[in-house]
Amino acid sequence: MKKLIATIAARFGYVPAPARRDYAAARIDRLTAAWKASAMSADSTIRYALPVLRGRSRDLAENNDYIAGYLELLANKVVGDKGISLQVKARGGDGKLDRAANAAIEKAWQLWARKGSCDITGRLSWVELQRLCLVSMARDGEVFIRLIRQPGVSQFHLALQVIEADMVDVTKNDTLANGNTIRMGVEITPFDRPVAYHVLERHPGDLDFGRLGGRTVRIQAEEMLHLYRQLRPGQTRGVPWTASVMTRLNHIGAYEEAAIINARFGASKMGFFTRKPEASGDLPLPSDAAGNLISEVEPGQLETLPLGYDFTPFDPAYPSGEYDPFIKRQIKGASCGLPGASYAELSNDLESVSFSSIRSGTINSRDSYRAIQQLLVEQLCQPVYEAWLTVALAFGLITVANGLPGPNPRLSVASFDKYNAPLFKGRGWEWVDPLKDELANTEALKNRLTSRTRIAVQKGDDLEDLLAEWAQEQELAQDYNVTMPDPAAPAAALQPEEEVQ
Repeated sequence: MKKLIATIAARFGYVPAPARRDYAAARIDRLTAAWKASAMSADSTIRYALPVLRGRSRDLAENNDYIAGYLELLANKVVGDKGISLQVKARGGDGKLDRAANAAIEKAWQLWARKGSCDITGRLSWVELQRLCLVSMARDGEVFIRLIRQPGVSQFHLALQVIEADMVDVTKNDTLANGNTIRMGVEITPFDRPVAYHVLERHPGDLDFGRLGGRTVRIQAEEMLHLYRQLRPGQTRGVPWTASVMTRLNHIGAYEEAAIINARFGASKMGFFTRKPEASGDLPLPSDAAGNLISEVEPGQLETLPLGYDFTPFDPAYPSGEYDPFIKRQIKGASCGLPGASYAELSNDLESVSFSSIRSGTINSRDSYRAIQQLLVEQLCQPVYEAWLTVALAFGLITVANGLPGPNPRLSVASFDKYNAPLFKGRGWEWVDPLKDELANTEALKNRLTSRTRIAVQKGDDLEDLLAEWAQEQELAQDYNVTMPDPAAPAAALQPEEEVQ
């Protein structure tokens, strides 16, 4: 059949166009000629753009309402007021939790996490340091943490130094004789594994930086944590999370400023005196030193124009009805490019949301928040805990209370692997309608589709902590001879009051 169709088509002079097997998005024609395409590596793309991106992102964080609000929202939603907390789940030889050792480690960790101990400057607590790291990652694209292991820097001989991204010299690039390369201040092996960081002695933005000559210090990778989101293979430095929305939000800021100024002009009801050819040149009109006419207006005032003059009003009507829809459309687009952001939270606009829409948006945002929490756990909390535990065990700083005479036993560094069993818990979130969700959890428990442990984790709690608190409350109630009602028991039906005779 195909041969017959081809024979007939050739007889009538029809020649079919050759079949195209390429992608439409890869074609270069009059509609796509201006569409820029890049085959550069991640580092080649970032190398020259990073300082400008970082500077513009900081400008937006300082001067743009939406980015400033987003950074605060991110810190509150991901870290919260209590931070990502630690629970140790070390187990003994019988497979059961070693409660005494776990409690001792957690108590020692809380002492180190206080303000004045964990931070080398003495200004930050562990929670505040987590918030600072997260905001720095989102605004600057990355942040560095140096592990200072020196006797006396804290009671546990370990402190953290937060290093801003500018300190790792982005202009330092070299190929070394041992086969390593330095890319934007990060020394890596041929397999892209970081082995050292080249850090400037002072911040390049310091006013007295010139006297130091821009010298760098080589810091081993074992002493440094590099926190950033890697979006491409081979990406050595982090990019601000605001990169894709910077241009849009900068234009929004300029647009709003112009609209506000225009609205001020419109509210002022200004106008101009226009002189006619027949106007006398010696009219006694008030004017300034440059000859410009001066007129003061009061509410309800009516005046007669000077002879030979007309009045031309200047009454800008913008912004009008298109202002609000335009701003909403732009903020909706920006919220798509900011991790964890939703339009309702970014704009603080709850005017037209419904229960289903805000619940759907909340679920999407919380998925992003959980992913960012996991990023903090893997890149910050876990390595810091391992470094702290190593030092604390090596110096015998963790003791277990056993109630026996004599000094309490100290945990041994030989059992590091046993005690290196942390569980980091991020904050949880309440739902839009908590009653319905609790009823759903109850039904899921009845049908054995979930567990109390999973429900507690979703709320940022731990079942073991909850049970311990229940036991403490019951013990406290017994001490005061108080009977506490069981919330799981069915409530007694309310009886109508008897009529008074």
